[in-house]
Amino acid sequence: MEKMSENVNLLIVDDQEELCEVLKDVFQDIGYQVDAVQRGKEAVAKAEHTFFHVVLIDIILPDISGIEVLKKVKEISPQTEGIIITGNASLKNSIDALSIGAFSYLIKPLDLDEVRAVIRNALEKQRIAMENLLLKRFNENIVSYSPSGLLVMDKEFNIMLANRSCCEIFQIARGDASGKPLKDVLPIERLEEKLYRVQRSHEPLYGLELRYHCPGDGIKVLNASISEIPLSRVTGEETGILLVIQDLTEQNRLEKELFQSQKMAALGETAARVAHEIRNPLQQVLTGVQCFQKHSTIDEEERIALEGIVDGVGSINRIITDLLDYARPVELTCNKVDIHDVLDGVLFQVEEAFRKSNIQVNKRYDKKLQRIWADGFKIKHAFQNIVKNAMEAMPHGGNLTITTCIREEEGSRKTADVLEVKFADTGCGISEEEVERIFQPFYTTKDKGIGLGLAITRNMINLHKGEILVESKVGEGTQMVVRLSIK
Repeated sequence: MEKMSENVNLLIVDDQEELCEVLKDVFQDIGYQVDAVQRGKEAVAKAEHTFFHVVLIDIILPDISGIEVLKKVKEISPQTEGIIITGNASLKNSIDALSIGAFSYLIKPLDLDEVRAVIRNALEKQRIAMENLLLKRFNENIVSYSPSGLLVMDKEFNIMLANRSCCEIFQIARGDASGKPLKDVLPIERLEEKLYRVQRSHEPLYGLELRYHCPGDGIKVLNASISEIPLSRVTGEETGILLVIQDLTEQNRLEKELFQSQKMAALGETAARVAHEIRNPLQQVLTGVQCFQKHSTIDEEERIALEGIVDGVGSINRIITDLLDYARPVELTCNKVDIHDVLDGVLFQVEEAFRKSNIQVNKRYDKKLQRIWADGFKIKHAFQNIVKNAMEAMPHGGNLTITTCIREEEGSRKTADVLEVKFADTGCGISEEEVERIFQPFYTTKDKGIGLGLAITRNMINLHKGEILVESKVGEGTQMVVRLSIK
């Protein structure tokens, strides 16, 4: 007989040793790996250590029944196919065997050709089942690990499936989404309107821009596609909705930053040239006024006027300095810095101004913080601008709370190496539209200044590979969060 190339493990369980030997010889001759035992418990023990493609089990054994053996083997290895053999056929035995997943039921004396055919059929069924299982797992892995968020809903828009990327984008657990209405899990404005449109027209929608307010992360910009999918492979009539989502928040941010930096670089270069041209004649004006003050006899009114000119020249000179600070390349001079010393230095400089403005300072420092590698002068400059803005937001008094801590990333097994410094005031707050613009150079809502303070601050933070974030509500106050890498 032609030998088979497939590697098949066969277990024979029968108390007739002679029958076991005959079957063993027959199936070893066609290439199977065959084990034979006479007791049910011994068969179960072997199944715990070896995967058998097929078990051939006598229904009556010395210790436990073949039905019980097959049940235990299937619990250990559901993919194993079981064939029950008996010399005393009964309807009850056949029903019991098939009810626990037996592939077939053979009557003694055995016809070897029939046994071979039944085993071949059992192996073919097993092969198809295992291929389907592998394909199912493969498809599940593709869905689960797809970089795009995939969300499947039924026709009532109840969530049936949300893959890993979808849960990460919306910061939800899979268990919190499954079976729930979409509007309860993801309240995205006008999304249901678009779902109904696809459902009515049976035409997909592509390239939709959605905005989702994610707690803790703010507004997320999403690119979405919506289409119908069949939920029944038999009739193809029951359909659901597939929502494919890509998170473009970071990409949009980087594109805006690149465009802004290019625009501001050109503007800064122009401003620097103008500043240089202004500074020289301005110095001549200042020198002339000071000379006049020194060598001329003037009355009190003239003296006050000249002092006003000097103050005005000083203000213009400070504006020019800010322009140059923003426009020219800056290099860091880094060393080990105690961030609390830097903060205390900033607060010392504004102590008198805070007292006059009736502003209370609350310091919530993490005493465990160690020194960080940074340019202390430039970090101090950045903090000065933030504190100055907080003071100007509280002209009638208020509270400024400064908090330092180590930020821990969710899901990380170790502490993240990011230092957070939070400046929270109880001032007038900033509108959502203004928040998006406050770091733009030359943008200001104040009567004085040219709007470079926070632009310079962000430049200083960016030079340290850090970031600055703003959370604000009009009438309630503003919190600025500076994140710096700890090296």
